[in-house]
Amino acid sequence: MEIQLLRHAQTESWSDTGRDFDRPLTAHGRSQAQEAGRWLREQTCMPDMVIASSALRTTQTSQHVCMTMGFSEQDIIFEKDLYNATPGEMIRVLEKHVGPGRILMIGHNPGIEMLAGMFSAERLSHFSPATLVRISIDSEPGHWVNGSGSLIKRPVTF
Repeated sequence: MEIQLLRHAQTESWSDTGRDFDRPLTAHGRSQAQEAGRWLREQTCMPDMVIASSALRTTQTSQHVCMTMGFSEQDIIFEKDLYNATPGEMIRVLEKHVGPGRILMIGHNPGIEMLAGMFSAERLSHFSPATLVRISIDSEPGHWVNGSGSLIKRPVTF
């Protein structure tokens, strides 16, 4: 199985509500998300499922990625538990939705970066906004531990 982990695209430093959860993407962030979707489509590695944090910035990132790929936005699964989630919390969300094919998870740092490092057992750092990594998972859900997978593609930043 393949898991694709994407950190949300660039965001504004403010929100109308003053809450971090409600920060929108910048114009550059929208462009980054579209570029990520274009890259996934051109690399012929489009996901079969998209799971995203329900924070505004990850919602907007997933919508722009999916629109560019031609993936129905109505099929995006939004999970509030992914907002600033730990790797363990992210694994629980993945295990709840696991199926055949590729899963794209769109979330936040440091969790996305830490999960990629845990799965690949590689030291990965500095996941800027709109950084994507592709990981092949070699074990069954419920048995995911450090080194359960390997990098298919080193992190790419859009």
